[in-house]
Amino acid sequence: MKTLRPSQLLPGFTAGFISGVITIIVEVSFAALIFDGDLSRFVANGIGFTLFGAFVVILISTFTSSIPGIIAFPQDTPAVLMALVAAGISSSMPQTATAEETYHTVVMSIVLTSLLCGGFFLTLGLFRLGRLIRFIPYPVIGGFLAGTGWLLAKGGLEVMTDISVSWSQLPFLFQTGVLIKWLPGLATAVVLLLLLRRSQHFMVMPLVIFTAMGLFYLLTWMTKTSVSEASSQGWLLTTFQHETLWRPISFSGITTVHWECIWGQLDNIGIILLISVISLLFNISGLELVAHEDVNLNRELKVAGIANLAAGIGGSHTAYHTLSLSTLGIKMGSNSRFVGLFAALLCGIALWFGASILIFFPKFVLGGLILFLGLSFIVEWVYDAWIKLSKVDYFLVLFIFVIIGLFGFLAGVGVGTLTAVIIFTVNYSRIKVVNRTLSEVTLRSNVDRPDHLRQLLRDRGPQVYILKLQGFIFFGTAHTLHQDVNSRVHDTTLPVVRYVVFDFRRVTGLDGSAEISFMKIVRLAHASNFQVIFTNLSPRFQRKLSRAFTGELQTEVVRFFSDLDHGIEWCENQLLTSAQASLIEKPLSFQKLLQSIFLEQKQIEKLMRYLEKREVERGSFLIRQGERAEYLYFVESGEFAAQLELDGEEPIRLRTMHAGAIFGEIALYLNIPRSVSIIAAESSIVYQLSSDKLKRMEMEDPELAVTFQNYVIRLLAERLVDLNRTLEALSD
Repeated sequence: MKTLRPSQLLPGFTAGFISGVITIIVEVSFAALIFDGDLSRFVANGIGFTLFGAFVVILISTFTSSIPGIIAFPQDTPAVLMALVAAGISSSMPQTATAEETYHTVVMSIVLTSLLCGGFFLTLGLFRLGRLIRFIPYPVIGGFLAGTGWLLAKGGLEVMTDISVSWSQLPFLFQTGVLIKWLPGLATAVVLLLLLRRSQHFMVMPLVIFTAMGLFYLLTWMTKTSVSEASSQGWLLTTFQHETLWRPISFSGITTVHWECIWGQLDNIGIILLISVISLLFNISGLELVAHEDVNLNRELKVAGIANLAAGIGGSHTAYHTLSLSTLGIKMGSNSRFVGLFAALLCGIALWFGASILIFFPKFVLGGLILFLGLSFIVEWVYDAWIKLSKVDYFLVLFIFVIIGLFGFLAGVGVGTLTAVIIFTVNYSRIKVVNRTLSEVTLRSNVDRPDHLRQLLRDRGPQVYILKLQGFIFFGTAHTLHQDVNSRVHDTTLPVVRYVVFDFRRVTGLDGSAEISFMKIVRLAHASNFQVIFTNLSPRFQRKLSRAFTGELQTEVVRFFSDLDHGIEWCENQLLTSAQASLIEKPLSFQKLLQSIFLEQKQIEKLMRYLEKREVERGSFLIRQGERAEYLYFVESGEFAAQLELDGEEPIRLRTMHAGAIFGEIALYLNIPRSVSIIAAESSIVYQLSSDKLKRMEMEDPELAVTFQNYVIRLLAERLVDLNRTLEALSD
């Protein structure tokens, strides 16, 4: 593997050793947090579970992650929430239950939670759903993390004092005998916090931790207090009964598990799943900034999923990537997999041979480290956020934080979830569902029509009201859409609306309340004598709307078209028909058509000598895309469609041409291959002008050639003006 080069060995060992030491200390503190109170006699087993998890998770992530030097281990947020689960199980156990039964039940809850988290991570990664987590509002996440900080700080105090901390117990914490137990831990946490806010040097944490331990043992030496006395006074962890820390639960132990107590904690377990995946996303996003490269979130979710499945079987709580230690190797110039390899090796050594050493860790150091983690969250989201966030977002963070502090994490998550829904609804409602509002004046179909018909459509264009929709249409936006249409229909300062066109090309979703709003619009159409046209509807959306409309209303006022162009063309035809355009479009002789277009009568006979009449059957190609251009064409009668042909796809209709239209002139003048195909939509008659006869006209009758070319220039200019008008209407 290219990230295991020998040149990376020394810096990888250094970074891995420091990461391993910090990981061991942190995991010991997490075990003390979870196995607290009545479970404190099993803290040695708990340390074995967390160290086993660290060993397995670091090893798996080291060799499977897309980020060299990544460190992942059982984390703080799941630990504090798992401590709540453990406390809840302990309090709900039957009075006849033994301490071992309580322990086995708690361990199985940890295993179950890790396996569920592993499966959840793996599912999100396999189905590429990691991006969904990004839709949770940022201040809601901040409120969760601030609340997590409170629970960590509370847990740190409980580890140091062996007291269940609550609001009613706060005065008891300030009694002299209790105060001296947690005050050194608070001092350690504050020093760590202040130093790390000033410097992110990788040696700050180890130096502070070992300095605190040194001062503790200096004080015990000065007071002639032995290790056993310090342990009996509650300053140290209890003596471990076994040399090997990892002692997985036996089958006989599983049979004593009280599953009903675990089922009672499913709400908290669900919270662990949610908070863990959010925290993983945060850490991955931070790693992208530190590593200066994009990270495949779905792959990292799969890595974390597999690691949790493996570590969870061994009793470890939920694990995922850590940001602080993962950046250590990068800062030390060793962005290699040696970092994780050596860190895992050190955790393995501590797991199998470290029992006799870990008992010397002062509890105030472990509790102080947990307290530091909690204060870090609180300072970041309660103090720093005041500057970084808007006032509305900040007070939302503070609100969720207070709810968690007063009523517990479950209440905070409930409030946060409800708040997220409200924020989403309000913010999404502010997004305009109407991307553009147009009329026939600014947007016409791709149908070439004679000048007098184009002018007629321009005059009657405001009767067509076109709305290009976007996004997800739901109750928050659909009601506004109904109001917009209602206002336009009843606006007496504008021409009467006869056609309302909805284009769904950019619509991503449609809920039931939106169907009700469209039903109201259809009823308004029925009452106000206008028609509703839906274009670019997916088959699913069309079925939903068709079911919503009654048959009578749909037959009278509703039309569906595959795209906006065909929908507008239908509206144009209706406008022309209502203006008795059929009389205007009575078949004329070609000479009369030419005279009405651009030539004086005396020049028509001259022009006819250069033209050749041609009849085209329906479905026949007059021009094929890519062929050499030899003619331009005048349409005397019939209809032609210009279509773009793509390999392996259906042709795209670009323009429809009727009597009086001219096409093929650009390729003829520029001497380039045909860019589109022209097919007869019905039996038609055209007159064609070849390039040779055009050159002959220029030589024999320059005045006629100039008149003809002036018309072509005017025609192209009009098309350009129409295009610019359309682009202007569609621009932001």
